[in-house]
Amino acid sequence: VAQTSDGFNTLATLNSPINGKGSLYNGTTFIKFDQPQVNFEDLLIDIQLEGDCNGIFISKKTAEGFEVKELQKGKSNIKFSWKLK
Repeated sequence: VAQTSDGFNTLATLNSPINGKGSLYNGTTFIKFDQPQVNFEDLLIDIQLEGDCNGIFISKKTAEGFEVKELQKGKSNIKFSWKLK
């Protein structure tokens, strides 16, 4: 986890080229890929929560990674696993 001027970012901890773990910090985080992804708009991202919260959604996808936010402007600090399809 790295603190940036706009908050916390979670660097992708890759178990393979297509999955990892992340954490929300005050209801949001950005997962950064090790390498830029081609056709990032078409990526399907599965997320499995590892704690209680209001639910989460992918708010932004870029070639460099994706942003995850908690529903209803929640402020949870929970862990999750993710997988690209």
